[in-house]
Amino acid sequence: MSFRAYFVSDLHLKSDKEQSAQIFVRFLNRICEDSQTTHLFLVGDIFDFWVSDHTYFIEKFSSVVSGIDRVVQKGIEVHYFEGNHDLHLERYWQRKMGIKVHQGPEYFQIENTIIRVEHGDLIDPDDKGYLFLKSVLQTKAMKYFSDHANEKLISLIGEKASQASRKYTTETKTISEDRMRKKHRDHANKVYKKKPYDLLVSGHIHLKDDYVFQTSNENESRAVNLGTWLKEPLMFLCTEKGAEFQILV
Repeated sequence: MSFRAYFVSDLHLKSDKEQSAQIFVRFLNRICEDSQTTHLFLVGDIFDFWVSDHTYFIEKFSSVVSGIDRVVQKGIEVHYFEGNHDLHLERYWQRKMGIKVHQGPEYFQIENTIIRVEHGDLIDPDDKGYLFLKSVLQTKAMKYFSDHANEKLISLIGEKASQASRKYTTETKTISEDRMRKKHRDHANKVYKKKPYDLLVSGHIHLKDDYVFQTSNENESRAVNLGTWLKEPLMFLCTEKGAEFQILV
């Protein structure tokens, strides 16, 4: 049996009107028309900011939400990994949209391929500040606040938070691409030793990287970081015959 799995991350969509959102909706429509599509993985930071099930976000990104819903209705298996710009997604995306939401890394066996998927925000263990912030944002208190806060307050916090996070990413994640590439590859080797995989797919660090390494049993494994749509609209396609990056237009 064949499979066709698509992976996208770090689109950082700010509204339905921008070009990236329109490209993404066209992509969603295209995979709905492809009878061979079996999986879609949303690997975090699809939106520049989204929390819980607030009407503000649903209306702001209505064409994207509708596009993803069409994918679900076609029977394609969709997984959404929380990033650092899209949080507490279960209440809307899982309960109402029927999409499996993940807060951390997960392993999938699709036919004979073992795939580890994660947003990638754990790639840098030295980033103590971010790791602390992540632990706070995932507390029950913050989840309750994100579910019940006033819509206008949420939208205001969202704008400020996404600006701060984007500034942080610009200042820290792009200082040295070589350094971040090394961290990505070190992480790939480290987690492979804990639990082997054929393919690791991640995002977050805004660096497109495609790393093939030899394992202890003399086979090859592959670790891919998806980069960011802030640079170019990329998706990664995996089938039983292989895997490759594609630029969307």
